[in-house]
Amino acid sequence: MANYDMPVVKLQHPMSEIAALVNRLSKDAGVPIVAIISDYEGGGPWTGPPGIFPLREGDAAFKEALKQLRAAGNYGMVCIPAKWYVAVRLSPPYNTRPQFEAEVRPNAIMNDKGEADMPPCCGPAGPPIDIARLCPGTKFTEKTMLSMGQEYLERGISMVEFDSVPIASPEACYDAKHGHPLGYGPWYSDAWNRIIAEVRKQARDRDPSSAVATEGVSENFMPHVDMYNHHGGSMEDEVHYRVGDPMGGEAIPFFKYVYGGYIGAFSAYFNESNRPEILYWTRSLGKCLAQGVAPAGGWVYSEPKELNPVTIDFYKKVVRAAAQGWKYLMFGEMLRPPKIDVPVIAVSDVPWRLVGGLDPANRHVVKDYAVQHSAWRSREGKIGYFFANISQEAVEFEVELSSYSQEEHAYDVESVTDGKRASLGERIKLPSRQRFRLEPLSVTLVEVSRAS
Repeated sequence: MANYDMPVVKLQHPMSEIAALVNRLSKDAGVPIVAIISDYEGGGPWTGPPGIFPLREGDAAFKEALKQLRAAGNYGMVCIPAKWYVAVRLSPPYNTRPQFEAEVRPNAIMNDKGEADMPPCCGPAGPPIDIARLCPGTKFTEKTMLSMGQEYLERGISMVEFDSVPIASPEACYDAKHGHPLGYGPWYSDAWNRIIAEVRKQARDRDPSSAVATEGVSENFMPHVDMYNHHGGSMEDEVHYRVGDPMGGEAIPFFKYVYGGYIGAFSAYFNESNRPEILYWTRSLGKCLAQGVAPAGGWVYSEPKELNPVTIDFYKKVVRAAAQGWKYLMFGEMLRPPKIDVPVIAVSDVPWRLVGGLDPANRHVVKDYAVQHSAWRSREGKIGYFFANISQEAVEFEVELSSYSQEEHAYDVESVTDGKRASLGERIKLPSRQRFRLEPLSVTLVEVSRAS
């Protein structure tokens, strides 16, 4: 049984152990956590929709674990596979090809030659998978998605993510029997939006605190989802390597800059919490705060069998800071961050997608700033600066704090470092140059508010 936790942790443990771990992390950090649960399917991972139910441990164990999570103020989340897994080379193998040919192929996306769209899935590090992309314009796809949503809700899940929507590019479909215009067109996203909106309505009717997310996002999906899965935190491992771009690219949070305050994001779960490569994963956590993304931890690799105490301690600091500054990261306006002079450090990773992904010989090294930082304006007008020292050395730097306003007022400035609040000055004029010292693997939130 595996689990992803948002702040995410993946485990090879029974559901009861997953709930206990997530509740313990939540208690230590002092913030609620959403556990993104994976590998719970009866047929094994990557076997949806038909391989999901009955659940591997049965409904009783699944429901009891979710009940324990909710009792501690935490939540459970799963992904709805927005495609059909035809065959997976697991042991024992998973194969639904007879069912696919009889029921599903007529509802798959068809190319202009009348062939079902079945792109190759997963690289050499993962099991070979035969998949078919379902056409959202068919009643079959709509019924399948709604049915899965209901099944999850009935078992106590509070949040669902539509996997592969819209992160997988829209495709043209040429099957006239589906009833939609042929080829590319807005019909594709309109159809998915209708499905997502209905699942969201059903979820809210059952539990007002529930939420619906997608893997990635675009403008036309925003009115129908509450959050989206963001893949930029561990970008070399999860994004750039896959498309062949050089390792170490610098991500620009352009979407968050434009749409900050309209929709929240959470980090993809590949932020390893048990690996010995500490700095790559603390960098990923720091980037969450710099990009306005709910931070995530992860446990994808089966080795080592225990959480890395250094990484998980920083994880707790970051999620605590994210909770403290929620009004900035989720609902605030992203501002141009001030320039700071900090060291550039080297961080390394063993890419999980490579053959022999745990072989140190496959390690790659990237360089990034020791302090990841960002600036925000809350809806109330307060300015929040996040500074995350992702390195294992203390860092000192100067920063010019601003009100981001042309009006002259006196301001109060406070800092919150790893949960401890302190005053940096009352009724001061801005801009004001301040000097900071960040201890190794520490997080500071600086808040600027107009003095009363």
